[in-house]
Amino acid sequence: MSDVRYTSREESLRWFREAKLGMFIHWGVYALLEKGEWIQEVEGIQGEEYEKLPPQFTAEKFDPRTWVDLAREAGCRYITFTTKHHDGFCLFNTATTDYNVMNTPCGRDIVRELTEECHRQGLRMHYYYSIMDWHHPDYLPRRSWDKRPADGYDMARYREYMKEQLRELLTQYGPVGCLWYDGGWMHTPEYMDSVRMNAMVREIQPHILINDRAMTPEDFGTPEQRVPATGLTNPDGSPRVWEACLTITSHWWGYDAHETKFKSPAEVLRIFIDVVSKGGNLLLNVGPKPDGTIQDEFVAVFRALGEWMRVNGEAIYATNASPFRRLPFFGRVTRKGNRLYLHVFDWPRDGVLRLVGLKTEATAAWLLAQPDVRLTLDRDGDTLCIRVPASAPDPVASVVAVELAGEPVVEQLVLKPDADGRVNLPALYADVHGPHGQRARLEAVDGVVQVGNWINPRDLAAWDFELPEAGEYEVTLNYACPPEQAGATVAAVSYPDERFLGRSGPEEIPDDPAPTVTGTVAATASATDFQRLRLGKLSLPAGKSYLVVKALEMPNGAVMNLRGVELTQA
Repeated sequence: MSDVRYTSREESLRWFREAKLGMFIHWGVYALLEKGEWIQEVEGIQGEEYEKLPPQFTAEKFDPRTWVDLAREAGCRYITFTTKHHDGFCLFNTATTDYNVMNTPCGRDIVRELTEECHRQGLRMHYYYSIMDWHHPDYLPRRSWDKRPADGYDMARYREYMKEQLRELLTQYGPVGCLWYDGGWMHTPEYMDSVRMNAMVREIQPHILINDRAMTPEDFGTPEQRVPATGLTNPDGSPRVWEACLTITSHWWGYDAHETKFKSPAEVLRIFIDVVSKGGNLLLNVGPKPDGTIQDEFVAVFRALGEWMRVNGEAIYATNASPFRRLPFFGRVTRKGNRLYLHVFDWPRDGVLRLVGLKTEATAAWLLAQPDVRLTLDRDGDTLCIRVPASAPDPVASVVAVELAGEPVVEQLVLKPDADGRVNLPALYADVHGPHGQRARLEAVDGVVQVGNWINPRDLAAWDFELPEAGEYEVTLNYACPPEQAGATVAAVSYPDERFLGRSGPEEIPDDPAPTVTGTVAATASATDFQRLRLGKLSLPAGKSYLVVKALEMPNGAVMNLRGVELTQA
């Protein structure tokens, strides 16, 4: 089996958009220190000391077939591998430096073996390459911990070194699906000659995709450790191809023997579905041990993904982003032609799955886990009602397929005041995100959705809504917080636009002044004892508004559990 037939850049983009899932592999001599891939920086290890690691790199249990088997079993369509990380050590046979894997007890061209195994099993191979290099003497500026002098060294020589290494990678191992740069933020693309460098790359392999981390836009965006609230867009507003890279661990990408916090298979699956529903791919990381084996926590996640994908992969591969901005159930939607896939995270207790705003006629519905059993469809005004079995086929994410009579036409659900002039902003309709390393998430407890696991003070919950006229509104939170976590200071902030949603880059709250009310999160009896917290009054404009709830201080390890916000006319 082989899928190494590449025809053009356009074909590669089409293939990439349809592939949806890849395995990211961070491996290098840093694994020997068992503290992550940034250990040289974190502990300020000088070059002469760090150079003692390659002679210890035996990688005695490295088996490319085992790695690729796991990726393929999970449903991955490609692997992205660290050919050279920031420490400058190369895992391929290069003539440019002796600082490479061929001069270790391992003595094997890891890139060649892994590439050949990927091609044999039908996965595409993508090459991660770090522009930043802590080992090469000509790479400048020096890191703050690096005591080597900078005088007499020349970045022009380093640029040529880098280009020659890229030329080697692209001529020695056959077709490469993608060049995945990293570490390019230290310099401008003009200084690094990125345009000409990438032109050379495309001349060698015209079909290749290039990411955005040489600080030029190229083919796709790469949000890290986060899922953009509404996907990514290009400057002209069109959807941008993107790939979220994510660790299973809490922090490091390389092997860390001291890690104790791992994302569960259920959490990773829901993140994956979230990414795909917003038009992206997920690049899920593993950091192999020094001997080349992959630890059990990672294996368990990839195998669980594979088990789910064997039943529900139709709802993932070659799908497009959801046509719905909001859903009345806890879950996500993907689309393929005239078919919708409803990924349900919290199974309806009344046996009815509701879809608001779908104008196109639905002709059939069924569970992907039980494709021969048709579900009953009804209409209640603008709501499609799908009668489902009492029990969910999957405890984490069950998929209902809905066949439509034509292209889906959707009238978006808009949050507006009710008959009493009150605006309810439930957690179900919140965008939950943060600049980096998102941890807060939507979760269902006893059938009610809340913003939970809010342990990163940089995370936030945001809503957009519409008001018929300007007015002053009292802001009240529906929250719970156990006594040991109480004391956070929170703010509700009104913004006139959606800059914080991060459609083109990391979500950032604008610095300009905005109407704000604040309060202190008092203890409730438990994490499920919900109370009301009045923050104060905000003057809100007519038309669309954006409300953000965020933490200003978090002294005791968490913010709160939040079921929603209520705006009441003052």
